[in-house]
Amino acid sequence: IIAKGGDLAKTIRTSISSKATVWLEEGTAESGWRHIYEKHIKGVQGGGTKFSDVGIKEDKVQQKIFDTIKNADQGIKNSPKGGWCFFSKVANGKYINAVVGSNGYIVTAFPIITNNPIRDLACT
Repeated sequence: IIAKGGDLAKTIRTSISSKATVWLEEGTAESGWRHIYEKHIKGVQGGGTKFSDVGIKEDKVQQKIFDTIKNADQGIKNSPKGGWCFFSKVANGKYINAVVGSNGYIVTAFPIITNNPIRDLACT
């Protein structure tokens, strides 16, 4: 994690496999756990869907993010930024979208409500 630019002192959770290492840091208002918490759990930052919109309770969000990355229905390389977008189905028309930087840092994660997750997958 350190070799990839991460800060262990601010790392909340990690997942290490033979394929990749990903981690979630405390973050800022723009990325990481703080962003996810403020925008997609509490709704403090305007816009965006909340995890509660798709039936995921606050204490389950981090696990659902890591499950989405590990067991994604699909992962799409975001070429311009070098990272990856992953999504997994929660229920009919409800998905979790996770965006991971090229170094493994979890940038954001949020639910999307759609019937076409490939078209509506947000990699920003």
